[in-house]
Amino acid sequence: MLYHFDPQSKTLDPLNSVSAAEVGVLEKQIEVAVAGRPECIVRTGRAGSPLLIVKKSVAYQKMPDIIALDTAGRLVLVECKRGWATRDSLAQLLDYASEYDLTSTLARLKQAWATGEGKAPEGGLLERYRSFTEDDSVDEAALGVGHVLVVVAAGHDEGFTRIATYLRSHGVPVYFVPVRLFRRAGSGEMFLDVEPIDLTPAPEPGVVLPGGTTWMINTDETHSPGAHTRFIERGVAAIWGYPDGPSTLQQGAQAGDVIYAYRNGVGIVARGVVIDGDVVQATPETSVIPECKDGNEWHLAVKWTPLAKPVSNTEVRKAAGAGLPVRNTFCRLWNANVRKYLAGRAETA
Repeated sequence: MLYHFDPQSKTLDPLNSVSAAEVGVLEKQIEVAVAGRPECIVRTGRAGSPLLIVKKSVAYQKMPDIIALDTAGRLVLVECKRGWATRDSLAQLLDYASEYDLTSTLARLKQAWATGEGKAPEGGLLERYRSFTEDDSVDEAALGVGHVLVVVAAGHDEGFTRIATYLRSHGVPVYFVPVRLFRRAGSGEMFLDVEPIDLTPAPEPGVVLPGGTTWMINTDETHSPGAHTRFIERGVAAIWGYPDGPSTLQQGAQAGDVIYAYRNGVGIVARGVVIDGDVVQATPETSVIPECKDGNEWHLAVKWTPLAKPVSNTEVRKAAGAGLPVRNTFCRLWNANVRKYLAGRAETA
């Protein structure tokens, strides 16, 4: 049971789970809210949105609720349901996705941008995407290559699960984001509980990457200037300020794994080796984030080696044919070419 806690009056006010229909919340309202804060459904770094929103749905137009691009250039189609997701929810998304075939994806994306988020004076889609990924070398032909389907709903039935499993087994990424709506008993205020997903591209089924697990962490220089230097000096990889505490770091890192530190707007600045896979809470003596005042700072022990010259996302893409997942806080580096190139650059540091 969730409660609203008022420390002044020392009272608890229950938050009751309710359905959107019974309290008059419309799908459009959920869609607009999610599009305005996409990090609520996709786990990301604190530096900015995990998705470049291309267009939000328009009344009486056949289209997904949200059209977006992720840092890998994949087309992300999002459908929001105020109730449960069924097999029809996936069928609807597949119908939308089928209109973005290999010969028309780029043209349709440009059209969607021009009539959607691109109506504001932000430049063309490619220009905005390059800024989004901190990579000036991205070619427009890379936009929309690969599709991702995301359904946001209160739950899903057996038909949804069966079809989603089938699609995933055939290489179509399908994600489900569960949301729960709560209403405060006393005031009637609404609260939305969301479990975000991780859109980091994964390897093809059955592919085993050599050389163990490789990770990347964003040092969050945007909110804590100089953090990467303190990471290196104190021998840690750190996150802070997330409502789910250490969860972002608890993704299976083990002693001996390789980890790279990414600095916003600069690139990879250090290569490290995980010393201990345990995630521990920072103390005032071990903290590397002076901006964190509430103790919600978490560390992995890492032995860092600074790179003599940072490796930008543009450099990585030119050399390896794929970019870095720069909008993620902490994630695995799946692309073998990216891993190989970074390893070579680190050896010459």
